Amino acid sequence: MATNNFLIKSDCDAYRRKRKQLNLLIKMCWITIGLILFFKVLASNINLYVDTQKEKCLPYTYYLFIKGVSEYKSGSIYSFESKNIPFFKDGSRLGKILLAKEGDLITINKDGLFVNEHLITKDTLVHAKKLNKEVSSFYTSYTIPKGKLFMYGTAPNSFDSRYYGLIDSKSLTGRLIPLW
Repeated sequence: MATNNFLIKSDCDAYRRKRKQLNLLIKMCWITIGLILFFKVLASNINLYVDTQKEKCLPYTYYLFIKGVSEYKSGSIYSFESKNIPFFKDGSRLGKILLAKEGDLITINKDGLFVNEHLITKDTLVHAKKLNKEVSSFYTSYTIPKGKLFMYGTAPNSFDSRYYGLIDSKSLTGRLIPLW
């Protein structure tokens, strides 16, 4: 009879080991599925962008793109889709610094670009000639209305809102975080 008890105990131990292995396998499968879903969502919302332009408007080449914009703040870099912007097809993705937004006063004159009477740059409007316009035709002063944004590039040759005007805030596609 002692032999039967040993076999039963041995069978129970084998069953427990197999059950533990099966539970571990099931947990590993769920973790793998979870990780796949996490990285799929992450990959659809975060990308690496590379600025390949010869004439850059921002000082960096590599950016982390985070899709979607819930709120925006001046000084941050954003990606947006072009619409009626010379030299770019509609829907082209551009990246610029959000320089000014609703309620800010923009002034462009012979002395430079000003936001709320603070000088931003003295750079001349180098692209006026390419657009077949006089530099003075870009001189203006206005308060930015609701839902509009003034986008800016830091390079002297940047083609930005000084030339094409304000963009619609709804055209922002995401935030760009400079890497290097």
